[in-house]
Amino acid sequence: MSGVDWPAMTTPTPVAATDRIESLDVLRGFALLGVLAMNIRMMAAPFGAYLYPYTMWEFDGANRAA
Repeated sequence: MSGVDWPAMTTPTPVAATDRIESLDVLRGFALLGVLAMNIRMMAAPFGAYLYPYTMWEFDGANRAA
């Protein structure tokens, strides 16, 4: 694009500890734990369970609601 003065590229550096938002870091941590908790069951299953999960687990009652 001609005529546009783009800022110079800088090398990425870590964010200073004072610039971090701790509550956001905690929220991200809980989100990662939630993803792990929901995937543990599938990580422990054979590959066929990904294709047709009804062969491994029941999906009725409370399991169906979740």
